[in-house]
Amino acid sequence: MDRTFVFELLSLQVPLNPSYQVKEVEFTILKVQCKAVVCPTSFKTQRFCEMLREICPEIGTTQGGKFKSSRLPYLEMVIVTDSRQPGMLHVDDVMQAGESRHHKELMDLQSKLSFDDPINIQFTSGTTGNPKGAVLSHHNIVNNAYFLGLRVGYGWRPRVRVCVPVPFYHCFGSVLGGMSMAVHGITLVFPSTAYNSCANLEAIQSEKCNFVYGTPTMFTDLLSQDLQKYDLSSVEAGVMGGSPCVVGVKDWRLGEQVCACIKLKEGQSSSAEEIRAFCKGQISHFKIPHYVLFVDSYPLTVSGKIKKNILKETMEKKLGL
Repeated sequence: MDRTFVFELLSLQVPLNPSYQVKEVEFTILKVQCKAVVCPTSFKTQRFCEMLREICPEIGTTQGGKFKSSRLPYLEMVIVTDSRQPGMLHVDDVMQAGESRHHKELMDLQSKLSFDDPINIQFTSGTTGNPKGAVLSHHNIVNNAYFLGLRVGYGWRPRVRVCVPVPFYHCFGSVLGGMSMAVHGITLVFPSTAYNSCANLEAIQSEKCNFVYGTPTMFTDLLSQDLQKYDLSSVEAGVMGGSPCVVGVKDWRLGEQVCACIKLKEGQSSSAEEIRAFCKGQISHFKIPHYVLFVDSYPLTVSGKIKKNILKETMEKKLGL
């Protein structure tokens, strides 16, 4: 294995949503010209190594963990974090490849970096269509974490322990979580590898978390549990991202009309007329839903955000639009 090559690969981070299908994985890797992919063998139902072999059958055809792919011409290496896979490197191989000269190279590179240089290409979850990549600089993510910490009081609180169920491929986990830990010295608590309401509540209780991160759907789910079973007295505040706005559906005259997709609490009932009457006088008339549909559940991304594109398609079919 070319040790220098390994370290040249990892200069820019591009997190991928683990729920991506084969076409989405191929699209994002090709779009940003990734040279290496770091991944586990699988996560939930997604088998990443199999997906990569489907895209790049050339994996394993050459020695030393390097290959040349016709579909992904920039990709040259796959680094697996758990098991050893034919034609792929294990993360231990990469760690052992490090030498003192590589540390010096990193220090030399650091002196040449600008705070406006890109450090992360963040892809969206795909809630409104194909994933879109946003280029973030060192300045972007450090400032984001710094000012979030100032706003919620990480600086003056003597003890901050944050329950973090949100994923690290998203800015919520990587920046407001990981970067805030680096900037403000907070403690992060990870309840489970994937979102689990009971694991979250148990972690809050056992680790005495005083902050909780989550999407609106995560908080809704947590509040629907039997909270009396847990000691949640340590919790002081929460940070929420990914607000629902549950969608615009087709309209022959205006192009789109507002459609409210409402999930009622268990044992509750309502009607479209009651919802519209409640909105009247509280929001602008054009924001009052033209359509009101009641649903049993929402299509969600792996990070707990509502897939608005899927919800839109489903509602249009129901309405015959």
